[in-house]
Amino acid sequence: MELRKALQLNPMLRWVGALIAGIVAADGLAHCVSANCWQWLLAGTVGLLLSTYLLHEERRVWPQCLLLVAATFLLGATLQGRAQERLSVMVPNEAVEYEAVVSSEPQAKGKTARMDLLVTRVGNRPLPRPVSVRASLLRDTATARWQSLHVGCGIRAYARFERLRPMGHRSRFDYIRWAQVHGYQAQTFIYYSHWEPAVVSIRTLSIMQRARLKLLGFRQNLLRRFHALGLDDQQYAVVAAMALGDKSGLSQATKDSYAISGASHVLALSGLHLGIVYGLLTWVFGMRRRRLWVGQGLTLTAVWSYVMLVGFPTSVVRSATMLTVCSVCLLLRRRRVSINTLALAALLMLIANPLNLWDVGFQLSFLAVLGILVYQRAFYRLWHPSSRRLQWAWGITTLSLAAQLTTAPLVAYYFGRFSCYFLLTNLFVVLAAFFILYTTLALLLTLPFAVVAQGVAWVLAMEAGALNQVLTTMSTWPGASVEGINLTLWQVVALYVMLLSITVVVSYAWRLRPLQVLDAFNPDEDPAGLSDASWEGLIDNDPGALYDDRP
Repeated sequence: MELRKALQLNPMLRWVGALIAGIVAADGLAHCVSANCWQWLLAGTVGLLLSTYLLHEERRVWPQCLLLVAATFLLGATLQGRAQERLSVMVPNEAVEYEAVVSSEPQAKGKTARMDLLVTRVGNRPLPRPVSVRASLLRDTATARWQSLHVGCGIRAYARFERLRPMGHRSRFDYIRWAQVHGYQAQTFIYYSHWEPAVVSIRTLSIMQRARLKLLGFRQNLLRRFHALGLDDQQYAVVAAMALGDKSGLSQATKDSYAISGASHVLALSGLHLGIVYGLLTWVFGMRRRRLWVGQGLTLTAVWSYVMLVGFPTSVVRSATMLTVCSVCLLLRRRRVSINTLALAALLMLIANPLNLWDVGFQLSFLAVLGILVYQRAFYRLWHPSSRRLQWAWGITTLSLAAQLTTAPLVAYYFGRFSCYFLLTNLFVVLAAFFILYTTLALLLTLPFAVVAQGVAWVLAMEAGALNQVLTTMSTWPGASVEGINLTLWQVVALYVMLLSITVVVSYAWRLRPLQVLDAFNPDEDPAGLSDASWEGLIDNDPGALYDDRP
């Protein structure tokens, strides 16, 4: 009975569950069931649903509800099938001449420079839609011509396209799945003498793709101005990653230090960063009732402009979607974050791109938010600090603990690692992120004034250097992380079933939170211990950002 009431209070749960089931089914049956087949089944189900609604005067709720769930299931299957078809392209068996636009800044990796290309022409045949390709360009150390390539540049190359193939890795990282989620359709290797700069027409690119190229070029100009201010390489790399989403300058040692200490999520733009920006903009534009709609409209416009500036990475789009849903709930006088709003955000993102389901960052991010919604309030009420500073620290601690509780099995499965000092790390990291992001904003505002900007850059270098030093030190502490964990998929499922069982038993036995009135399922009650402006930023303690560093 209680579970039924919870589902009634959160109707989006059943729809997102049905959509996910359809996506999984279509992926598993991709070799024997086509997207057209799923589409015809969907059309038949929708027709049957309309007939039961229009032809029967007596409304039968349960049959119609079952048909709606079935239609949602088939919608997910159809979307997944169509997405797989778009990624399936005919790859020529021989080398061909083609023209392409560089869509990401080239990064030196060993003897090659890796970049993304949007191929617009193959041979003499222009493509109706550009094909996204992962390219490895052999570097010519004598002339270093590759350094002249930047986002938006055109090239003409002679090389062979290859199908995406798996690559060796220490973790269970699925490169092919990662590439599909990010829209890549093939890969290519270009010899250093088999390419040249060219003027390439971008008429076949969509408006969104053209805007993205322009904004990424603007971002690179900002990064070059940042680097010219004299920050140390790794200080600059951390600021560039946290503020503008460019992780190309991070050394492997820095990545390892952040990963072992449990702070890798701060290196990738996610809810923590957008939440800080959102809180500042909300304060600037005001939260008074008379201008609430105007303030939230301006805030969301600025947030999505920032998302465009950093190139629409998956983690940022995910967080911006969540912020948008929360803002709408605020305007409607509803609780800003609940299980229902979380399910709605997932539903919107999966309908827009069903391949998001296979993004590990997507999985871990939503699991982290789910854990916080279900467990954080119960943890927070175990202790009642007297001072505001202790309340803030206790709030961050309970947020980290709740997020880690629901994400640890999946992190261990994919990475074989568990960071033991994550509670202490997050206390420091969240505070450092506030200072670094606000100082970066001050630096952007003072760039026209060289002397002032140099002073702000010095402060920013001190903050980033302190963050690097503290996390590097913590990563060397005894027992900083448990390595070599090897879980199977069924063991992960068993752990989540065990966690759910314990949650239900505790909620009934101790009456901490009866299932039907769990705060996470109550859309009308505000969370304790956190301000509205910082809620979304603090909830996304995102271990899935580890995967944003994948090639």
